[in-house]
Formats: sequence, C-alpha cells, structure tokens
Amino acid sequence: MTALLTYLQFHALFVVPVLVGLAVTTPYRLAGRRTVLTATALLAGLALVYTTPWDNYLIERGVWWYGEGTVLVRGRSAPLGEYLFFVFQPFLVGLWLARFRIDTTPSLRTPASVRAVGLAAATIVGAAGLLLLDRPSGLYLGSLLAWGHRSSRSSGRSAGSSSSESDGPSPSGRWCRRCTSG
Repeated sequence: MTALLTYLQFHALFVVPVLVGLAVTTPYRLAGRRTVLTATALLAGLALVYTTPWDNYLIERGVWWYGEGTVLVRGRSAPLGEYLFFVFQPFLVGLWLARFRIDTTPSLRTPASVRAVGLAAATIVGAAGLLLLDRPSGLYLGSLLAWGHRSSRSSGRSAGSSSSESDGPSPSGRWCRRCTSG
C-alpha cells in the first residue's frame, strides 16, 4: 500500500504554511523579532540534539516505523521529516507565544520546599519510567518518563521483526505494533 502523502509532503502542505503565516503576521509583543527568532532557534537546536538519539533508538527497537512510501530520505533510522518536526515545533510555539505580552516583573524565586516536592515528583516519575523499561509493552512510555536510560534487557522484539498481531496507528499517527497489542 502506498501512502497518500510522504512525511515531507505533509510538512509542505500543513506545517510550513502555518509557520510562514505566523512569521509574517506575528507582532512580536513578547520581545523584538531578532530576540524571539534567536531564542527560538536555540530552543529548536536543543530539541533536535536532545530528541534525535531517543527517536532513532525507539525506531531501531521497533516501537514505531513509517509506512511504505512515506519516507523519501532518512538520517540514521529517522526520516528527514521527523528531524524537521523537531525544528518546526519550537518555531510554531515560539512564534505563537511571541504574539502575547508576558509580565516578567514578578519574582521567579521558588521556595526550597516547593523545589524539593518537584524533585521528589520527578524522581518518582523517572523511577516509574525505569520500571516500565523492563516490560516489552512499557518501552515507549518508560522511555518517555526516563529518557536517557537504555535498558540492557531486550524488549522481546527487534526492529524489523514480524508479528502475527495486528498493526495499527498509534495516537501520534505512526504505525505501532505495540499500540494494538496487549
């Protein structure tokens, strides 16, 4: 089965026009144009560097893949469209937020007790993620909660392995074997 749109065509039709529209119409109330674009570019660069290994790792483990005819160019395991998504997303948010004035005069100081509660909550979430990494059906959620940890145990399936289970779309639209199986 051939896809109706490739990943790059999807960006060209639905994402790039919105980006261009925002870039042309944004009044830059948050800060000056140069400041907003520079800060957003830095954020996009961080998103690209931080997300690339995680995304490629999950694709290589078979957590998701792309249908026949949807990928024109790949960098390692991820398609070019995926890398563009990592960059486009911060620009969409940055250009949208630049439209609003945000009061930056209040103090951003947070009491130590509140920070301690946040740290404890983050530790619990990370530990839950590490526990989920040991279950084949928990690899995706576990990796989201505890990104950076690579389980040395096998998920029970490698990328490219076949299964008699039905395949189906994940909530993100990617085809995911584990999204339809228990």
